[in-house]
Amino acid sequence: MLLVSHLSLSQSYPKTKIINGDTVVLLLKSQADDINTKFYNYNEKINTQKNQIDSLFLFIKASESDKIDSLREQLSIAITANNQLFGYNEGLRKAFEDMSNSLDSALMRRARYIKRKYIFDNY
Repeated sequence: MLLVSHLSLSQSYPKTKIINGDTVVLLLKSQADDINTKFYNYNEKINTQKNQIDSLFLFIKASESDKIDSLREQLSIAITANNQLFGYNEGLRKAFEDMSNSLDSALMRRARYIKRKYIFDNY
C-alpha cells in the first residue's frame, strides 16, 4: 500500500483528464501560480505597448498637423510670391510693349526723315 501511494506522488504534472466530455488539466499550485504570473506580466506588457502606440499615434497626428500647417503656410507664401512675380512680369511686358511701340515710332520717324532727306538731296 505504501508503494502505491509513493507512485502516485511521483507522477509528473500537468495531467489531462476527460471528465463529462470536457478536458481538464490538473496542475500543481506552483505551476498554476507560474502560469497566472506569466499571463499577468503579458497583459501588463500588452497594456504598456498599447499605451505607447496610442501616445505615438497622438504624437504623429500632432506632428502631421504641424507639418500640414507648415506646408499650407509655405504654399501661401509661394502663391503670394508667384502673384507678385506675375504682376512684375505683367509690368515688364507692358513696359517692353511701350518701348517697342516707341522704338517702332522712332524708327518710322527716322525712316521717313531719311527718305525725305534722300528725296530732297537727290532731286
